[in-house]
Amino acid sequence: MAGWLAGVSARRVTGLLRQAVDAGWRPGRVYGALNAARLPSEVANGPGLVIHRVGQIAHTAPPAAPAARGLRLTGG
Repeated sequence: MAGWLAGVSARRVTGLLRQAVDAGWRPGRVYGALNAARLPSEVANGPGLVIHRVGQIAHTAPPAAPAARGLRLTGG
């Protein structure tokens, strides 16, 4: 991917990733969301597809964190 995602495209993706993290997305969740989206059978503009998908993530509320299991916090 590094070969075709460079220059302006790389800077746009980096900025969108920063927005997603600043909005509460964890990097692993961004990675998971990107990997869950199927690729079209033909991609004419790979960098554009990545920019679009990362932009959608950056402008969507992050998923709720899974509840911790087996942990109880008590005051005292």
